[in-house]
Formats: sequence, structure tokens, C-alpha cells
Amino acid sequence: MAVLLCLSPAAVWADQAPASSEVSIQKMAFHPATLTVRVGTTVTWQNNEAGATYHAVASDEAGAFMSADFFPGERWSHTFTTPGTYPYHCTPHENRMKGTIVVEP
Repeated sequence: MAVLLCLSPAAVWADQAPASSEVSIQKMAFHPATLTVRVGTTVTWQNNEAGATYHAVASDEAGAFMSADFFPGERWSHTFTTPGTYPYHCTPHENRMKGTIVVEP
């Protein structure tokens, strides 16, 4: 007996849509501190501070990724194309603001 599986066009399209995920920056911390995503996901860091505090996101591995400074209400994005673990920090607040992006195949 043969089984026929039909997918609606919407189901196929949703499976091919680019993935995205967000890290909120609030109260001098990354939320979540560790985020796990799939290869090809675009991660966006959103500065949600209440005051005028600016932040910048930089990989602990030199050259992997680095943003310019961005202020409350602003955001910055990076697309992860290679599996791995990517620890990062806020360059102006390096001693207390750290996070990790885990990229799975």
C-alpha cells in the first residue's frame, strides 16, 4: 500500500523561510544569555535600555562579528552560517555583559 503525503504550498514556504531570533539588551545584560539557533539564522540584538546607554556586540573570536555602537531603540543583526559556539560581549561593558550563541546544523 502506497502512502501519499501532500503538503500545502504554505507549509513548504514556511519551511524555507529564513529563521530569525532576538536577544534583548536590558538592565546591562543579554536576554537570553545563551541562545541556541540553527545554521542560517539571523540573530538581532535589540537595545531595550531605559536610559541613554549604548551597547556594541562583539565576538570573543577576533573578526567573527562586531557591531557599531547602538542606542536604546536601535538594533543590530548578524546571520550565523557555520555551526559552533560563539561567545560574545558588549565592548563598552565587557567585564559584565557576556553572552553565547550556539549554532546547530
